[in-house]
Amino acid sequence: MKQVWLGLFGTLALLLTACPGGGGGISCDPTGTGNLVVNVTGLPAGVNANVTVMGPGGLSQTLTGSQTLSGTAAGTYTATASIVAQSHPLIRSAYSPSVSGSPACLQNGQNATITVSYSLIPTSAKLWLGEELTDQTLGFARENLNSSATLNPNPSASTRGGEGLTFDREGNLWLFGGTTADPHLLRYPASSLTGSSPTPDRRLDIQGLTCIGGLDSLAFDPEGNLWAGSKCANRVYRLSKDQLAGAGSGRTSLSAGVVFQVEAPNSLAFDREGNLWLGRGGSSDGTVVRFDRSRLGASYSGPPDRELISSDSLGRLDARHLAFDAGGHLWVMAFGDNALYRLTPGEQSGTGSTSLTPSVRVYLGAGPLLEGMAFDEGGGLWITYTADKFARLAPSQLSGVNSPGSPVIPERVFTVGTGGTQYPLSPALYPAPAGLPLYHRLP
Repeated sequence: MKQVWLGLFGTLALLLTACPGGGGGISCDPTGTGNLVVNVTGLPAGVNANVTVMGPGGLSQTLTGSQTLSGTAAGTYTATASIVAQSHPLIRSAYSPSVSGSPACLQNGQNATITVSYSLIPTSAKLWLGEELTDQTLGFARENLNSSATLNPNPSASTRGGEGLTFDREGNLWLFGGTTADPHLLRYPASSLTGSSPTPDRRLDIQGLTCIGGLDSLAFDPEGNLWAGSKCANRVYRLSKDQLAGAGSGRTSLSAGVVFQVEAPNSLAFDREGNLWLGRGGSSDGTVVRFDRSRLGASYSGPPDRELISSDSLGRLDARHLAFDAGGHLWVMAFGDNALYRLTPGEQSGTGSTSLTPSVRVYLGAGPLLEGMAFDEGGGLWITYTADKFARLAPSQLSGVNSPGSPVIPERVFTVGTGGTQYPLSPALYPAPAGLPLYHRLP
């Protein structure tokens, strides 16, 4: 009987060894050669895939489309794929991959197939706006943004908040909770933002943040950590990428591993070097300050590494919102002055405190309600404008100095056509243009 059992175990071992699949500890016979077929589907013509195939002997090969690797060594092959984007002068489309058939066992004289299926990320190819009164998030398809018009948003999504809109690299939307009863932070999966009633899959509170007013600004750093500024607490909090990923869908309280004590942090932005810039619009002088990347790994309560103060001729920077353009200029949106100020890379560099008057100042008149801005692929700047309206400033309008009495009129002005008064907030695009220092940019 012992010999019978040994024979059965030996037969089973042979079957497992020959079984194609390559996973679960099952070996794949590396003898001979075969054909590895990689099928890529779902991408429009002219858009390259980004697929990496790894196999025996240290093989690592990047593929941009369907391909058959003929006469390749037998053994186990795996494939990974990255999000890719389709070029466009305003806002790109982004496509997310799903890989099946990996790992694959390629046997001598046979074929093995790995399939990479791409699908459109639904938050891409749109301009997104929050809405102050209804706590909604409004989407506007890029094909409707070529000339001034009245537009109905699609979707018009009830998101329990309409401020602080920002995207992560996968196209998921992050924003503030709309009321004191809501979590401080909410994340809506990209796949949920196709209808009117999306469901958040992250509901996060920041431990120790109890003041009325909650959060005022959000920004991802280059590593994917989320920074959140609170004027009422005079603090900026960092939630790590791992904390965000592991939080789950239930309401969760997270302890910020890094806390900066800063007066009235009104706005946040990261430059190309990963330095953190803050606009202090609520402070007495409306300064813009920089904390160097080397300082961002631990909590801090000291002075900034760089401080920019407006000269007497300008008044205050009043930095309600910040944004970098592709040339590395830092744009300051001054709510009180209804103006945009541009700070050059030279003005940003160095240390200590400097008074300045920006050489580019764009005044927009008395009517606009400036509550956010976002650059597009063509270098145009999207802004909230007046009640019910948002607008695009052409690149040619973002130079020189005009006067408050002779305001710049945006090249395109759009009316939100939902009926009733709307107050747009926090314009955001996914993906961000490739040249910008934003976490959700794509190559």
